[in-house]
Amino acid sequence: MVVADTSVWIPFFNDPESEEKRELDALIDADRLVMVGVALAELIQGCRTAKEAEATTSRLAGLRFIETAFSTWQRAGELSFGLRRKGVTLPLSDLVIAALALEHRVEIMGSTCGSSTAGSFPSMETKWRWTCMARDSRTAGPSL
Repeated sequence: MVVADTSVWIPFFNDPESEEKRELDALIDADRLVMVGVALAELIQGCRTAKEAEATTSRLAGLRFIETAFSTWQRAGELSFGLRRKGVTLPLSDLVIAALALEHRVEIMGSTCGSSTAGSFPSMETKWRWTCMARDSRTAGPSL
């Protein structure tokens, strides 16, 4: 199973010829894509009109959804606590997605190659990886 970060969903909706669109369509067809609340909220917040927000919500409503529990928030806080002690500060949304991925043993797909988020979780004790979509001649990010 895979959870797609908001950075992948944006080209999915805005560029029908994008690599992200092809990758997400393949995951949807294979029933391997899950949605999380943080990504859903970020996508709705970025809509320009109520009609666009409705269409976005409608398109995503059929995906399997992973709920954010108390333990998820606790884990996100623990991740942040540990990373801050190493001098790394990440957005709460990225920490929640990472915590959900760890709890549910799913992969994260993101298109922010070389971002601080992608390289911040090398010591996590579970099998998941940050899949970096190749864009603008960039190479895939590190497997974690």
